[in-house]
Amino acid sequence: MFLKKILLPLSLTAVLGCNHDDKLNPANPGKAMATWDCSYSKIIKDTILKNLSNDAGTYDYIVNCPITISGNATLTIEPGVSILFNTADAGFLTEGNGGLKAIGEQGQPIIFSSSNQSKGAWRGIVFSSNSVNNQLKYVYLNYAGSTKSANADEKAAITVPTTNANTSLSISNCFISFSAGTGFWMGDGKGTQSLVSFDNNKFADIELSPIYINAWHLSKINQTLSFSTINQYFIAVYGIYLNSELYAINKNITVSPLILPYRLISNDIIVKDGGKISFDPGVLMEFTAGTGIRTVEANSTSGADASISAVGVASSHVTFRGVNSGQGSWKGVALLSGSNYNLLQYCDISGGGAGTWIPIGGVEYGNVTVYSRFKNAKATIQNCNITNSSTHGIAAKGSGNYPAAVNADIATSNTFSNNAKQPDVYQ
Repeated sequence: MFLKKILLPLSLTAVLGCNHDDKLNPANPGKAMATWDCSYSKIIKDTILKNLSNDAGTYDYIVNCPITISGNATLTIEPGVSILFNTADAGFLTEGNGGLKAIGEQGQPIIFSSSNQSKGAWRGIVFSSNSVNNQLKYVYLNYAGSTKSANADEKAAITVPTTNANTSLSISNCFISFSAGTGFWMGDGKGTQSLVSFDNNKFADIELSPIYINAWHLSKINQTLSFSTINQYFIAVYGIYLNSELYAINKNITVSPLILPYRLISNDIIVKDGGKISFDPGVLMEFTAGTGIRTVEANSTSGADASISAVGVASSHVTFRGVNSGQGSWKGVALLSGSNYNLLQYCDISGGGAGTWIPIGGVEYGNVTVYSRFKNAKATIQNCNITNSSTHGIAAKGSGNYPAAVNADIATSNTFSNNAKQPDVYQ
């Protein structure tokens, strides 16, 4: 059968002995039962990797090359299987409709590791296919991230490059550690890829931020995730591809608070027709220079229903701030739509005001800008601390024909300090 062709048994080549605990956290990799024949580096038929040994000190397979799963094939890895990837370019890659299905069990996890116990010992896993079988569950993935994949910005243990616009993937109950790059990279700036689930994953000893992800998929980042020994202590977030409204978010997204902040590292978060991004109490979002968050400008055909809702509570505010301190270190928040769901309540917003959101002269901006040239932009802003703007605290005048529709107490129900332009609320 095909499996026998690609797997050549070893005579129990010893690396180092270990007990069961060592195998789950392989500081001392054990023996290996079989090695992959690299002349069969492309899988084009359904293949199953079975657990070859019940010996806690013995690994099942060694892989010394990149293995591609292509066509309509699925590589299925059964519970309890352990694999050592022992070269820098070794790893798994899916393409076309090929799928990698590695579903372990709580008591029988699947282990992907390396006998070279250092960060970046092997490449990792690259998902570039739209197979429904792309699933990782109860997988321990250690020492990956040797090489940055094509169409990805960072080295990663698990990469979803932008190569295939329709890639689909589910990851849950996995433990990702000792990556030389990030733990997980998914830069989909057009919202066409699918992250089906991402619950109960753990990240430890990661060289970069544990997760690089596009704003389209922020709803999948939640409080079931855990992090320890992270060198870059934030979730790295990409904005919309090329800042193009063509690819703006048009669905509902909820951002949950974590023990570490989110950080927008490129482009803007943009929301359009019917889309809504909501920030729950306790969320901390940082913005690098040149980034911001906005709705599409309201007009007769689009943008009117897009909304941004950042609603904290008295004991747990939503925070938007620049990575760098001081005035104008990021663009700010622009509520340019006519939605009644543009809400900023119990927020701390600081360091913005650098955004010039409207392509005409003579427009005043703020940490928060409420404006439209074609319809009445709407917003309710209350109980917020608005500080360190390079312009006004809030600019809510709107255009001559379409003044901004904001709460009457906007100037008195918020707190302002150290904003470069007066008045704090420009109306």
